[in-house]
Amino acid sequence: MIKKCLLWFLRGLPLGFANVLPGISGGTTMLVLGFYDELIDALKKLCIKKLLPFGLGVIFSILLASRGVVFILESYPTGTQSVLTGLILASVWVVIKKIGPGRQGLICPLFLLGFVIVAAFTFGTSAFIDLGKNPFLGMFIAGVLSSTAMLLPGISGSTVLVILGLYELTLQAVVQLQFSLLIPFALGVIGGLILLAWVMSFLLTRYPRVTLALLAGMILGSVPMLLIDIWNLRNIFWIGMGFLTVIAIEYVNLSKLRHCVFCKNLL
Repeated sequence: MIKKCLLWFLRGLPLGFANVLPGISGGTTMLVLGFYDELIDALKKLCIKKLLPFGLGVIFSILLASRGVVFILESYPTGTQSVLTGLILASVWVVIKKIGPGRQGLICPLFLLGFVIVAAFTFGTSAFIDLGKNPFLGMFIAGVLSSTAMLLPGISGSTVLVILGLYELTLQAVVQLQFSLLIPFALGVIGGLILLAWVMSFLLTRYPRVTLALLAGMILGSVPMLLIDIWNLRNIFWIGMGFLTVIAIEYVNLSKLRHCVFCKNLL
């Protein structure tokens, strides 16, 4: 019993680190470590013996990683923004690759729809979700949306926070332990993981290509805002490094992905 709890706690550690960085997919991390299907099954069955130590491992690693990321963001803002852009661009490539060949149908329209929706909001406002009127509800919704991405190989929960305009705010909340923001966010993540495990499983099993097309467009829609004022040779180099990091992880992950029951329709 203790060994199993320790195992699930240790499994949560890399997932927490992965979800702090945009572009580093928690779903991909679970595939690499070989417990993706087992976690989806635990979420569907609400297996507390597995989920509780796993969640504690995720929280512990997020608390550690967030401090380092906040320090880097404050010390090297432009360079960090360039790396994040590369990570997100690579995530788009990874998701598009999973769509694969076949009848186009709604693929292109849904991709463009996702791009336009997110790009319009990110350029039209400083944040996709306005926390001014109701911070509790805003962070709860952000948690739900982030949890959706946490279950998808190739898509990072932090990428969703970048799209929503809440990435740095959420990191600061973790570092400063602002529970007024963290509690609703955590509730959204927990509720989203439980409920959306079923929804995403259904969509990716029945309609994998159109679902991924919409998601890819939404991810790409967050990039134009990040590209503002970072165009020089050094920053382009860091964009490339961020891009290659995700590609390398995806390459290592490929063999695991082929044996994943839940993700077999993504190949």
